[in-house]
Amino acid sequence: MPLSPRSVLFIGLGGLAAVLVWAASVPDEIAVDKNCQPLGTAHVAALVHGRDFWQAQQRLLAAERDRLLALPAKLDLAKEAQEKERSALDAHLNRLSRGGAEQEERDQAAAQRYRAERLAWMLQCEAKARERMN
Repeated sequence: MPLSPRSVLFIGLGGLAAVLVWAASVPDEIAVDKNCQPLGTAHVAALVHGRDFWQAQQRLLAAERDRLLALPAKLDLAKEAQEKERSALDAHLNRLSRGGAEQEERDQAAAQRYRAERLAWMLQCEAKARERMN
């Protein structure tokens, strides 16, 4: 039995309402771009929720910032454990290829640059979020 036009209309309106509720919900992850503007459907959430949206974004940015700041300590502990397990092998491989140490230094420098850029962006967005809450 085919659907009546009225049923199709109600199904369409229900679907539209579901999409609007989803788009207007406060995201539970960072939803701002490099310019600290809401990404995609987060624009709707920012318009609907205003201060609550920016409080949530500030909280998420602060948590990510804290995670990144703690990362070097965690990496140091993991690296220390790995070095104990593979010290003999590393010594042999380093003798065979001096380029390995240079590559590791380049990788570490790249990781530090990424973290520094991401932290600067997060601090900027946290400040903008605080401004928007006032």
